[in-house]
Amino acid sequence: QAKAKLDVGNMEEAYPTTLPEKLPIFGRLYKASETAYTGFLYRMRADIFDKYIEIAKDNGIDLTDTLQVESIGRLVNSLTGRGNLGSLEMIGKQVNTIFFSPKMVKSSFDFLTLHAADKMSSFARTQAALNLLKVASGMALILGVAQAINPKSVELDPRSADFGKIKIGDTRFDVSGGMGSMITLAARMITQSSKSSTTGKVSPLNTGKFGSQTTGDVFVNYFTNKLSPAASVVKDIANQSTFAGGKPIILGEVSNLLTPIDRKSTRLNSSHL
Repeated sequence: QAKAKLDVGNMEEAYPTTLPEKLPIFGRLYKASETAYTGFLYRMRADIFDKYIEIAKDNGIDLTDTLQVESIGRLVNSLTGRGNLGSLEMIGKQVNTIFFSPKMVKSSFDFLTLHAADKMSSFARTQAALNLLKVASGMALILGVAQAINPKSVELDPRSADFGKIKIGDTRFDVSGGMGSMITLAARMITQSSKSSTTGKVSPLNTGKFGSQTTGDVFVNYFTNKLSPAASVVKDIANQSTFAGGKPIILGEVSNLLTPIDRKSTRLNSSHL
């Protein structure tokens, strides 16, 4: 596992700091939660890695080849929300204080592009393609069932922020594990248009009209929405406007900092386990 550079023994993005451990009473609960969470992820990564090693052996893959082993490790890291930040790895902790789970975002990019930015063995890239196919098929099945039950509950246009989600009233259930927003970003930039999730209106980008969005606006908005809770508070105060368009107040911003965020860190298909 060391040869594969498997992400075991590192602090997870869900816990970017140990300061809460110093709180009376709650600090012990925080530490227990962190230990349980990280322990589960370490065990899961190790088990998945062992499974892929078995698959590689069955396929006659030369595991003395460093590229083969490192590629499997990179694949497993990506599947469990630990994408490689490249040159930013040295300041990964600092980046995590500004952006929400940058390694998770990178792992989603790797997953959707079959590790296009990485040097990977053909075996690992094939396994990545199989994973993408299975997850896409599973999502299509779930969304298809939801649409059959209620045709208005599913948005099929990838230019809309509701793509990959099931809508029930004002509630959205994201079955894409957070990857839908990245697909929407790509669709908007490729088609040079955007679809409103509230009105359903399709608007072209870069028209030059007052108030219209540009490609740069779409790109900036995507990363603005990826800011960490603390960075989001700073942004709200600086802009004197919240995500919902209201004026930021102290109690509201504190509530945003303390509200738990559901982190989707794995997209494994059960057939691999």
